[in-house]
Amino acid sequence: MLFRSQCVGHDITDRVQIESLLAASEEKYRSMVHNIADIITLIDAHGTILYESASIELILGWSETDLIGHSIFEYLHSDDIVMVQERFAHVLLHGIVENTEFRFRHKNGKYIFLEGLASNQLDNPAIRAIIVTSRDITERNIMLSRLAEYSEELHNIIDSMLDGLLLLD
Repeated sequence: MLFRSQCVGHDITDRVQIESLLAASEEKYRSMVHNIADIITLIDAHGTILYESASIELILGWSETDLIGHSIFEYLHSDDIVMVQERFAHVLLHGIVENTEFRFRHKNGKYIFLEGLASNQLDNPAIRAIIVTSRDITERNIMLSRLAEYSEELHNIIDSMLDGLLLLD
């Protein structure tokens, strides 16, 4: 009895190399997003949160999954909701919104000042969301407020001086 066999082989070296490069690239970007200081949020056209980067826990106390499925507007300070809704409508129509300051509720209930930049990527098949990058500016706002207070005090002191003031350089 005689057996006959036939083998067909394909060199998949190129495919394996491409898959390896793709996996390395995905890991690189995943690691970058996971370790960035700013919060990266993906929101749908209705304002529903689809994704939060890991930095949200450090800045706002929420885990990456706590806010998913909730409206972004639920966590805004009541004085900022209308302004953020207007900016949100603008990003839907025009694609991008410049830096916007707003207050967002920390998990502990306090409000944190954030500065956010939004980019409409709803038509981008790879993303299909609005990307918002936000950073904590609470400390900056406190310092600016103190600076304004000191400046006002200085102006009041100068205005209340009875004698003239001569400044020489």
